[in-house]
Amino acid sequence: MTSIAAHRLSLVGPARHLPRAEGAEADAAVDAWRQIEAALVPVIGTLGFGALYQRCIALRCKQDPWLQAVHDGTLHGDDFNALHQALCTRSEAQAAAAQGELLRVFHEVLTSLLGAPLVDRLLPPIERGPP
Repeated sequence: MTSIAAHRLSLVGPARHLPRAEGAEADAAVDAWRQIEAALVPVIGTLGFGALYQRCIALRCKQDPWLQAVHDGTLHGDDFNALHQALCTRSEAQAAAAQGELLRVFHEVLTSLLGAPLVDRLLPPIERGPP
């Protein structure tokens, strides 16, 4: 089994006040999701991770209707391409806020299923952004 340190993920990107290249926020978001997927698939399986990811996207569609395309894409096995494309259509601030909220919802749902102690061992604390 790999060490807990090996599961430490860097979900916090560069400082928000620095200029970013177009699509960099989306690239960072997809990279974070791939790392989370890699950490969780051995525990909950590919289908379990996919269902959890889809559920979190569906929950966020209520607040961000533009994420519906992401939800539809994940239903067709799109991996994270739909998320990347959707985030690229948003401003840097909107993309960062949406990613932060997706991570927050994901963490809450995962914690409700597995419990906080196990989630804390599997994943790092997720930056939730401003309240």
